[in-house]
Amino acid sequence: MNDHRTYWDTKLNNALWAYRTSFKTSVQSTPFRLTFGLEAVMLVEFQILSLRIQVKEWMPEEASELVRLQQLLALGEA
Repeated sequence: MNDHRTYWDTKLNNALWAYRTSFKTSVQSTPFRLTFGLEAVMLVEFQILSLRIQVKEWMPEEASELVRLQQLLALGEA
């Protein structure tokens, strides 16, 4: 148990990120959005296009599906 207590600082950034990007029902938003005025976008959402990025970039659904399929196939080949 003492080992876990000595490394708390290595886990702090991940814990804070999870808290700041989690939806809070009391304020109907995330702390990140309240602070910065926009939703946080995870790096993986740029690597494999999410619906949010698709809408933001105005990419047609068929093109988005094709890009995501190609990216998933590329991941399998790596």
